[in-house]
Amino acid sequence: RWQKGGQKAIVVAGGGPYPSNFLWEATERMAELSIKTLKGQGIAEENIRYLSAGFGDQFLPQGPATEEAIRDALLNWTLDADSPADDVLLYLVDHGGPEVFELAKKEQLAAKDLDGWIDELQA
Repeated sequence: RWQKGGQKAIVVAGGGPYPSNFLWEATERMAELSIKTLKGQGIAEENIRYLSAGFGDQFLPQGPATEEAIRDALLNWTLDADSPADDVLLYLVDHGGPEVFELAKKEQLAAKDLDGWIDELQA
């Protein structure tokens, strides 16, 4: 990053390690590679929130990949009074379907809900 400060990232590894999720290992690796990349670009680890449906391989998740955790990260953590973010990156990795993202085996995040939270963050 050419300019430090005011940047936060939220990385979400959805899906989870259930038996028929053959993409989980790749999902987890992609999430953790994104964290390494962000750190390499100058974003401090404390400015990266990792939410995962699993347990993490190289990085310990700070919370589960749930609607509540994503909403809290977007609307509370990024706007923390002591260190608010000017720029926010949200990286969702896993599979989903039309206008949904899979958080866990039977839990999905609707695009319209995420869109509303992002609109609220931008305001």
